[in-house]
Order: sequence, then structure tokens, then C-alpha cells
Amino acid sequence: MSYRAFILFSLLAMPCVAGTPVAMKEQALLISVAPYKHIQEEFLNLHRSLAACLSEVHDKESADSAVVTVRGIRDNFHTLKEEEKKLPAPSTAVQKALHKQNQDKEISELNLASTGKILELTLEMPSPCYGSTALASELTKLLAQFGGSF
Repeated sequence: MSYRAFILFSLLAMPCVAGTPVAMKEQALLISVAPYKHIQEEFLNLHRSLAACLSEVHDKESADSAVVTVRGIRDNFHTLKEEEKKLPAPSTAVQKALHKQNQDKEISELNLASTGKILELTLEMPSPCYGSTALASELTKLLAQFGGSF
């Protein structure tokens, strides 16, 4: 969905707020935050998928089996980063609203479950990723892409 279509959809989906300028300002902020929040939610969904996938890696066979899923997550992550680049730079108010949402305990736990598990698997000694060089390669590439997703 394009940025403009998303804004239009957000406008149509929101109830009309008649009344105070404060209520109208809050509604305007919600509309402004919507496309950034959508991207943020999609990043979180990718991290959830990654955490679920990596939680099943316990040996070389399961590590090798996870490669296809991790590659798909990496591809989706790249696509999402490209969508994010198309958005205009967020205003200070939008940045503050997004930052407030990022303080959630669930996000910290999710970051540990996904990125933390990547680090655990790739730094294991003596054999990273239980000896699966394919998974180690995919995780290294994915970790390189993660900069700034949270």
C-alpha cells in the first residue's frame, strides 16, 4: 500500500472528531503516525517470526531447516526497509510518539528473542549454528540489515 493510499485509508477509517482543537490535533497526530507505525508493526512481526523460527534451532538438522525461513525474513526485511525509505522524514511530534511506543517491555523481550538468539547462534563455540554454515551466513546478513529497526 502506498504512503498516500495508507493516509487516505487512515482518514476514512477514523471517526470524525468534532470539537476542540486539542482533539483535532490528537487526531492529526494519529494520522501522521499511522504510516510509520504500520512499518514499525511489520518490523515487529518479522522479529516475532524470526524469534519463533530460531527457537526451534537445537541441532544441525534444525539449523539447516531454518535457512529458508530466515532467508525469507531477510528478504521481507529488505523490502520493508525500502518501503520505510519512501516515507518522508517524520516530524518531531511523530518521532516522539513512535519513541514512546518503542519503550514497551514486549519489544525489549522480542529483541532479545530474535537478535539475541542470532548472536547466541553465530557466536557459539566451537561450532556456530550447530555447524550449519548456510544458517550462519543468512544470520550474519540479516544482522547486518538490522541497524535501526528498533
